Amino acid sequence: MRNGWGVTAPPFQNKSGELKCWAVNAAGDKQISFNHLYGGAYIRTGLGGVTYNAYSFAAKQPFGANVGPAGKLLLDGTTGYDACPQYLLVNFSPSGTDITSSGYPDLTLVPCKEDLRQDRTPTCTKAKFDVWNANETKFTGAYQCIKCWYEGVLECIGKCDATGFGGDKFSLKTLKTYANRFRVQGLASPVCNNKLLTPGGSDKCTGGQVATPFVGLMLYGFLTDNAFYPVTGFTPHGAGADGSGFVLWDTAGETPEAPKR
Repeated sequence: MRNGWGVTAPPFQNKSGELKCWAVNAAGDKQISFNHLYGGAYIRTGLGGVTYNAYSFAAKQPFGANVGPAGKLLLDGTTGYDACPQYLLVNFSPSGTDITSSGYPDLTLVPCKEDLRQDRTPTCTKAKFDVWNANETKFTGAYQCIKCWYEGVLECIGKCDATGFGGDKFSLKTLKTYANRFRVQGLASPVCNNKLLTPGGSDKCTGGQVATPFVGLMLYGFLTDNAFYPVTGFTPHGAGADGSGFVLWDTAGETPEAPKR
């Protein structure tokens, strides 16, 4: 990734990660309105590569003006930046069809309430899924407990670990149709209490469970040697508006004076 100031961000070499970018003033201590930022990503794998566009959130203030309190991007849709969608909608085909050629649908979710500060409180939520097949038959009950972010094959939810339930709702055996869709949103739920634990057995979700909108990425790919290799992808559709989102960040401190000589 390369921005307008000629700074190149290093790639995520064989790792997971995300970039959040916004414009700041010269001192680096306040976010400012500069609605000319855009971005994209390229996932390189042994089977080729996948490209997709970034989500963009326009500032609601005049060009160059401060946007909200320093260190807090308000995704409120009014005085700060655009709001996140109330929920995400995805049309998908399960594995085992001639449409996906035995490929697996894989979903990434990132909460729109995110604390990026050094001494941060993690965002924990329950991703609740409602699934419909081509005959409009609805399947409920699937969920995934999330801390900070989630990525995984849909059919693996609740099977690959104990932090979710209902991956079978996304399977061809259950849906019985090739063209299907699901809706997902983040809820505060006691179901996810003590589902994500430290090695010592304590709940990682020190701030409790919260309701939150999401942004995300949908990929199709293949499972080989316990690794997922994407071959195509897209960002899900969003519907509605949820103005409760935010991003917290550590602003730059004042540059110390040079010592007197």
